[in-house]
Amino acid sequence: MKKIITIIPATIFFLLLFSPNVLAVNHTINVRFWLNRNATTSYCDEFLIVYFQNKTYNQGRVDYNYTCYHAGYHGCVASISVPETNYFDLIFTNGAVSWNVTNGCPSTVENYEVWSTVQSNILIDGNMDLDYLINITRSGEPRNYFWNTQSFRAILSIVTFVILMVVVVIVGYITKSGLVALIIFLCGLAIKLIIGI
Repeated sequence: MKKIITIIPATIFFLLLFSPNVLAVNHTINVRFWLNRNATTSYCDEFLIVYFQNKTYNQGRVDYNYTCYHAGYHGCVASISVPETNYFDLIFTNGAVSWNVTNGCPSTVENYEVWSTVQSNILIDGNMDLDYLINITRSGEPRNYFWNTQSFRAILSIVTFVILMVVVVIVGYITKSGLVALIIFLCGLAIKLIIGI
């Protein structure tokens, strides 16, 4: 009877040790983005979606099998549940995301402003907290002038091209030569491109 009592716990231990289904546990990874290097100012964006993506190479083919696990970036943190131990790429995006039901990866993302790989080949083998510095420095919002253009350079380029065409037509009319007008046009176009407008 004593032998049976000691064999049963040993058998259960070896079953737990070598059974992959029993050992598969969810890993919770908390991802946070910070605006400063000492991680005191959180970056908060309720529209951001953070996901882990695993690529497994298909033997003998030129494509990959993808597996993804995602979470929204709510309360300045994305808590992602990953039910496997593996290497993953950490990616974030925003916009209108449609998720593939078979692999959990984005099938389409529309109207996004950012889509970036944060880090590649992260070994996920347990619960983790990952902190990253994000730089959102901008030079300022573009100003609308007229004709729905976004910059003064675009307007200047259009005006310069119109002036160049008027000069070419006048030179062609005065000289009665299409070749001279073409040379003036090419020279003016070259000067416009050298100036950068």
